[in-house]
Amino acid sequence: MDSTGQLSPIFFWNGNDDPTFLIMNILPSLSKISSVPIEELKEMIASVALTHINEKYRSFEFTIGFEDNEIFQLIHDKFDFFHRLATGDRIVLWLSLLAVIKKAATRDLKFILYHPFSRLDLKERTYIAKYLNDNFDEGQVIIIDSQREFGSIGRYNAYIKR
Repeated sequence: MDSTGQLSPIFFWNGNDDPTFLIMNILPSLSKISSVPIEELKEMIASVALTHINEKYRSFEFTIGFEDNEIFQLIHDKFDFFHRLATGDRIVLWLSLLAVIKKAATRDLKFILYHPFSRLDLKERTYIAKYLNDNFDEGQVIIIDSQREFGSIGRYNAYIKR
């Protein structure tokens, strides 16, 4: 509970679901829970998205665009590359964008992530565990996952302290 006696909103995401719709609609959704101007939200989203995408696809040049209806696009060679990303890449991108949601929200949010690692390889699981640890406050993220998925991170379990 926050100091005003109101409960923090809870944000739930099932890692078994494809995050495509959520990513594509991040700007319209975020503008509803934020007091941040649209252009600044676009910059925040683009910065986080490009950081992850450029790490994975180093030989490609990307830009982030938003269609007239504010739908997210990952542009490469004048075409939307977003639907060509592997599901695991979209999940990593979505989990990275949660930090933008946290930062732009007008109230503290709690995030419950159900099986966020289920479609990710070890490298992506480790990246996300560290990312969540570095970008969220203690107790703000609740991860519900199997021992197998947590255990595969092995020595990186120190990143998961929530």
